[in-house]
Amino acid sequence: MALNSLVHSLLSRLPAGRPARLAMTGTALLVCFSVAVGVAFSRPAVTTMRTFEIRVIDDDGHPVAGAEVKSGKQQFGVTDSFGIWRRSIRVGDEPSIRFDFRKRSAKAGQRELVATKKFALSATGENNSADRQKRQVVKGSVKMEPARL
Repeated sequence: MALNSLVHSLLSRLPAGRPARLAMTGTALLVCFSVAVGVAFSRPAVTTMRTFEIRVIDDDGHPVAGAEVKSGKQQFGVTDSFGIWRRSIRVGDEPSIRFDFRKRSAKAGQRELVATKKFALSATGENNSADRQKRQVVKGSVKMEPARL
């Protein structure tokens, strides 16, 4: 909308007649071309693949199998029988990512286990591709506790 009003204000200053219409058409084409070039060469959002390897344990240090793993509203799966969750995820240029873990109790009377943890994402852009791939693996552990009522 702002571009349209800019073109209109520029063209309203021109005298009427055939030269003005030609100038108007040329100006409009130039503005459209400039916008198209700007859109074509704008930098896309930076995203990179990160592999996460997270071990989930309970209060006693035992692995928690079948714990749901989410980040925001997106669910990324569950932990395996050893309490490990591995997944490669495309992330933006944020400095960290937060995961929520939840294990529903199969037995009546037991509370579900929950945990939340934020993982730091290292900066990318190193020259050595082996170093870059090595640093893009995020490892960690999470201790789950009974949900508070």
